[in-house]
Amino acid sequence: MEPRDENLYSRSVPGEQAVVSLPAADSSADSANRESLAIAPYQNSSPFWQVPPEKGTYTDAPYGALELQLLERQVQAACEYLSSRGYEAERHELLYRLYTHVLPAMREYEQLRHELEPQRAELERHMMQLRQELRQTEERFFQKLSEARLPLPVQEPAEKKRKKATPEPLQASPELAEQALRSAFARPEEICGEQGIAPPYSYKQDIPTQLTTLLMEFFAPLTAGVLLGVNIGVITGFLKLDDLLNLRNLLVVAFAAGVGYIVEKLGGHIYYNLSSSYAQALEKRDASDSVKPIPLLQRWFPVVFLSPLALLIGVSMVMVDALGLQMLHEEALRKLQLEGVETGRGLFPFWVYLAVGAIVSLPYLVYKAVRGWREAEIRQREAHIEYLMWQHIEERRKEPAVQEAFVLGNRAASLRMEIETVQAKLEDLKARLDAARTQAIGLHKQFQDYFQSLLESIRGEQTSQLGFAGASGGYRQESFGQRLKRWLFGR
Repeated sequence: MEPRDENLYSRSVPGEQAVVSLPAADSSADSANRESLAIAPYQNSSPFWQVPPEKGTYTDAPYGALELQLLERQVQAACEYLSSRGYEAERHELLYRLYTHVLPAMREYEQLRHELEPQRAELERHMMQLRQELRQTEERFFQKLSEARLPLPVQEPAEKKRKKATPEPLQASPELAEQALRSAFARPEEICGEQGIAPPYSYKQDIPTQLTTLLMEFFAPLTAGVLLGVNIGVITGFLKLDDLLNLRNLLVVAFAAGVGYIVEKLGGHIYYNLSSSYAQALEKRDASDSVKPIPLLQRWFPVVFLSPLALLIGVSMVMVDALGLQMLHEEALRKLQLEGVETGRGLFPFWVYLAVGAIVSLPYLVYKAVRGWREAEIRQREAHIEYLMWQHIEERRKEPAVQEAFVLGNRAASLRMEIETVQAKLEDLKARLDAARTQAIGLHKQFQDYFQSLLESIRGEQTSQLGFAGASGGYRQESFGQRLKRWLFGR
């Protein structure tokens, strides 16, 4: 029967001292001569992390020095026992894994904490100072806006799906001061009322009006262009009255309608741009010496060349419509005569067809010309209102309170950028610490798995031997795992 190890069975350590009352590694030459890789815990850590937490408590403690010291002492005690039992290969493998993989990683993490924790504390103090200064700067900024009697700009209403969302607070910035200056300016209606003129129509334009304008821009030239294209086809002989009545040669009809639409649309654009050029040419310029004049093109060119050309295009479109309608009317009368139907009336005078052609083609051309003139006037009024606003802002900029508000806004924007920089540095420090901590925990877990597998393998071998000896001796021996745990932890 194997003799009992009295030292192993007689060792008893209270549970509350189990963490600090581990056996010294003095029986092994390697353990005695080996220099410990343990490092002292970071001195500025919270006292909460200096003691082991209660069993079953989830914590995210600064993994490192305490675990390193505890693990090293446990492994040295285990190696002492393995050496006494003849497991030299297992002891060397255990020490190799401990001092080659686990302890260097844990020591590296703790050294990194010694290096980065002071930097983190300094950055956090700097961050607190920056935020306090930013808070004071924003208070002074809004105070200066109040002294300058500048209203805060009204935030746009949130979308329907986000009505319950909390609006973001206004932040001091030069852009906010600029918006406040613009908000303090009069509305376009008030400026036009002071001048005794109508406000620009674009400020009053709503969605239904814009939609109606878009539809008219499409259907008006389409209707006039289709009739113009059909008349062109009738005059050139590509289309007959029977083709239109019996829906024959639809491809030719569609082609003629497309050509007419394009011609009508181009004619409208010509009248629109020509009218805008006339309106700009008749603008009243500021002849004072303080204003540098804007260079202009020669004004005789649109009057001498473009105006007769546009007039020729309009007259040609009316003539084509009149002639095409007359030919269609004549063909219709001839067809009725062949069928024996008495009409009692012949062709109308040509001026009647001219009037009908003018009613078909001229309204769209006149509409585009009037719109070109009107929009030029609207843009001029809008530009004048913007100029008055610019003058108002420049005059208000000279006030001391407004200048101080802009200075404070720039300072607040600079502080926010500096806070973002410090925050990025803190995130980088945290990422480095997390990476080192994750590596240390992973290697520690791998070592624990190996240690447990080693215990299991030796336990199975010792259990078979102890069981056989107990059966022959008449009493039951403890297993190897129970003996090792009681010897290591005093249980």
